[in-house]
Amino acid sequence: MSAVQDFMETYGFAMEYALTAVLLIGRLERRGRAVPRFALALALLAGCSAFWKPMPEHVLAQTCRTLSFWTVIAAGIWLCCRVPLVWAAFYATAGGTIQHIAFRGAKLLQQGVFMLTGNAPLAWGWLYAPFFLLICMPAALWARRRLWNQGSRPLPGTTVLMLLVGMQIMLNLFVNLFNVYGSQAGPDVFTIYSVFDLITSLFLLMLICEVVDKNNAEYDNAVLQQMMERQRQQLEMSRDTVELINIKCHDIKKQLSSLGGSVPQQELNELKRAMEIYDTKVDTGCEALDVLLAERMLLCRSRHIQLDYMVDGRRLNFLHSGEVYSLFGNALDNAIEAVSALPDEEKRYISLQVLPGCGGLSIRVENYTDHPVEADPAGGLPRTTKADCREHGFGMKSMQRMAEKYGGSLSYQLHNGLFTLTVLFPGDVQTAARTSATTV
Repeated sequence: MSAVQDFMETYGFAMEYALTAVLLIGRLERRGRAVPRFALALALLAGCSAFWKPMPEHVLAQTCRTLSFWTVIAAGIWLCCRVPLVWAAFYATAGGTIQHIAFRGAKLLQQGVFMLTGNAPLAWGWLYAPFFLLICMPAALWARRRLWNQGSRPLPGTTVLMLLVGMQIMLNLFVNLFNVYGSQAGPDVFTIYSVFDLITSLFLLMLICEVVDKNNAEYDNAVLQQMMERQRQQLEMSRDTVELINIKCHDIKKQLSSLGGSVPQQELNELKRAMEIYDTKVDTGCEALDVLLAERMLLCRSRHIQLDYMVDGRRLNFLHSGEVYSLFGNALDNAIEAVSALPDEEKRYISLQVLPGCGGLSIRVENYTDHPVEADPAGGLPRTTKADCREHGFGMKSMQRMAEKYGGSLSYQLHNGLFTLTVLFPGDVQTAARTSATTV
């Protein structure tokens, strides 16, 4: 038993920290040659443990020991996973916090068993490991869901990271102070201190997750702002392009009529039908939506997609032109992408409706799809079908944010292969425009 105790005293902390880190980074993308890299990281961790074994029980030495383990864990995460070094340090900080929470919680449970049974060897010798795993595994898996897939996004700043690391160092400093100078304290003092230490560690873990959530919100906001600006620029270019196409088509149709008998009538009819495709006039009462629909109808015809719309565009005058282009552009692009992949051309159908409904304005887009809809746990929106989910999936977020900006809501449902997207705006955001819908 002494050999086992000696081994755990030497390598126990390293094993706990490594286990927590592995659970935390389990879903991160691996680097090449992951197995030898992981073996190297474990060797570095074992070497660090052996180095600190003969060191005296001194506050400064123990604090430096904790910092060295943090450094090795951060380096190991960076060696094994495709994340920037700053994110590896962030994960090491989160892992160290979870390890400390599990350690302190296990010690408190042991103390409770000791107080109930008075059997100290049993409580302190055999129950620590299961108590530690009971706390560590769910805590690490919960944190992994909160921190997953954030490695490509920049942290709010190195200052935030340094503050978190500093807080963890101070936390360990107080732990080492108590271990060195409070070893003779009674069970009541130990319990009070342990509860305070556990609560502080839990607050630190919550702060780490809040930093990530705030960082995600700022990143998404920046991406959405860039998307809105690009779509505003695209609207200006599209307006000029559609106008130029209409002018040219009108001129070409006149020239075709003047050809007379020099061209066979059948060829003239085919040319006129081709011109009609590009000379389609869209008039919904909203200029930005007219430009967008003219563009998307050309795309739909090239892909053999039927796009029908019933729109009262004058009811959209509370939205800016760029917002109209962004909202309907994202909705129609998603629908076009979904139906383009359908082998059955009869199901390549998209319906767009903008009508009064539910005391306000209802925007409804329907299309068939052969892909299941998976909701993102973070926001409840459909998860993108693109391989790189870090750079895609912002279209739905943009639509949801725009709806919420005006006090509205976004919802969706999938029933028998028919996907329905609904955006509702309250009636008080609209002006008193009561015209009949334009139907095509």
